[in-house]
Amino acid sequence: MIVNFIGLAYLRYIAKLWTEIMNDMIQPNKMYGYETFTMKSAISGQKYRIFLSVPEKPAPPSGYPVIYTLDANIRFATVAESVAAFERCNISSTLVIGIGYPDEFDRVKQRQIDMTPAESSNHPADIGGADDFLKYIQQELKPEIARRFKVDENSQSLFGHSFGGLFALYTLLTAPDSFHNYIAASPSLWWQEKMLSHATIRDGLAPKLKKLQHEPRVLITVGSKEEGDDPDFPRIRPPKQAALFAKRTMVDVAENFADFLKALKGVYCEYYMFEGEDHGTVVPVAISRMTRFIFRHPDRDISP
Repeated sequence: MIVNFIGLAYLRYIAKLWTEIMNDMIQPNKMYGYETFTMKSAISGQKYRIFLSVPEKPAPPSGYPVIYTLDANIRFATVAESVAAFERCNISSTLVIGIGYPDEFDRVKQRQIDMTPAESSNHPADIGGADDFLKYIQQELKPEIARRFKVDENSQSLFGHSFGGLFALYTLLTAPDSFHNYIAASPSLWWQEKMLSHATIRDGLAPKLKKLQHEPRVLITVGSKEEGDDPDFPRIRPPKQAALFAKRTMVDVAENFADFLKALKGVYCEYYMFEGEDHGTVVPVAISRMTRFIFRHPDRDISP
């Protein structure tokens, strides 16, 4: 009888403990409140919808670390969920800022303007706005976030996927002290004949790093199925579209760019290819890897 009582009490204890663990795992958003506001850039005149994931805990003495994520209309929730999930690993309470567009905007068109660089000022109006977009982030958005919250100026990260990854790496090359961590998921490095691989742009990074005495950390990720069809989900593409996808060589160019960064003094870079993922399915795993990359101990390399 005593044994049965002890056994029942033990089972109740295990059940209660498991319930607490599961609640911790599946309800991370209780730690955060989501907010949005609209902001118009004085530099470009463009309106942006800014998403905020604000921790319930007060900022630490150094301020909140901040992660800025692009394409916030479709990426913000996943990034915020990932950061909240990692709270169980005792990471610092983190402010997640998403940069998106008002609902009435053509987001596909506007992101192409904002996130793509151009080699000259003589470019079509629907591309090449990366410099103005970076100025908006640095000169307008960051000061506004710092006005609203106590932030850690020494822990600022930028995440982007596809064109957003291209923008992240362009920012690294042109203004490397803008952020401390750069995460480029499936970056569109094929853009304008692999513009970021041109010596006129790429070779300027090393002297900038030496002058600024700034050592950025970079994570580049890509899916193994980004250069062709996924055999699990085959598609029938028109011949021109199929040729275009093959020409972009997403995997090769990402790995080559990572190799370039790894060879530089003053920058830390990791590269990760996710087996079996394509340009769309890779996003959730890339975001999880991003969060781990930002907050894990710097001496631990997560690359394969």
